[in-house]
Amino acid sequence: MKVVFVSGPYTTPSPGENAKVIIELAIDVARAGAMPVAPNLMTDSRFMQVQNYAWWVCATSTLLWRCDAIIFTHDYARSHGALSEEAIALNRGIPCFYDVPELEEWLKVNK
Repeated sequence: MKVVFVSGPYTTPSPGENAKVIIELAIDVARAGAMPVAPNLMTDSRFMQVQNYAWWVCATSTLLWRCDAIIFTHDYARSHGALSEEAIALNRGIPCFYDVPELEEWLKVNK
């Protein structure tokens, strides 16, 4: 089974609103047959109190490195973090997807 990192804005306009978009995209990834990895869903403030922001950036990058692909929300480009994840993926040769049909086609070929 392929593992797909789900990337998008975390803080702006709000973690709660962003989580709704991430959840929908993660559900679409699962429907397509891949396992979604969505660190943005760890929006409970207690997570952010465990470690500092730099630690979380490193942790999510580590998750990304272990994924087979990454898919972005429609508004990912307004997020510095998502743009950084895109750069990491491109640098490491991790396939990047910007819509679900594109991911579905890749999954058909790369089971």
